[in-house]
This record gives sequence, C-alpha cells and structure tokens, in this order.
Amino acid sequence: MIRKVHIYGEDISSHRTGSLHDINVSIINHVLGFEPNYDDDPDKVENSWAFTVDDFACAIWDYNGSHRVGTYSTFGPDDVFADLFGDKYTSFGHSINNVVL
Repeated sequence: MIRKVHIYGEDISSHRTGSLHDINVSIINHVLGFEPNYDDDPDKVENSWAFTVDDFACAIWDYNGSHRVGTYSTFGPDDVFADLFGDKYTSFGHSINNVVL
C-alpha cells in the first residue's frame, strides 16, 4: 500500500510503540520525504520526525545515542510503519491506532 506522509509540526505527545533497526537518518529522510523536523529534548534526542499518515499521528526519534547503532523509537500504527519501513520495523505489541488528528 502506498502511504502519503505529511509533515506535522505540532506536539504529538508520543511514547514508544515500536522501533526501527538497521537504519540511518538518510534512509528515514528518503522514506518520509523530509529531514528531522521536530525539536525534541536536546539532552536525549538528536533526530526527531513528527508526521501524519492517513490522519494518524506518528513520530520517529533516536534516544540517548541509539542512532549510533541504527535504532530509532517509533510512535504510531503498526501497519503504517510496516508499510513504510518493511522488515526494519518491529512492533512492541501495543500499537496506537486511535490518535487521529
């Protein structure tokens, strides 16, 4: 399924519902179509993206240097991240499918 990603600059109030692994900023930028766009906690997060897909709030961020080992936290519906990132996405089993903007 082709997903349309929209930049979202507002606060999403996210928590970790999954992760991306074996990935880097360049690949994430390519998939989303834009560079990190969200100012997160500068002491803990270097790269953070806030966006919507099908009106669902989504986010990706690195935490405490996790980008150095190719791992990023995600927030949003499992099916969205699976469609966008394939086998690089791992669900934590508590997907958020009801945060509609």
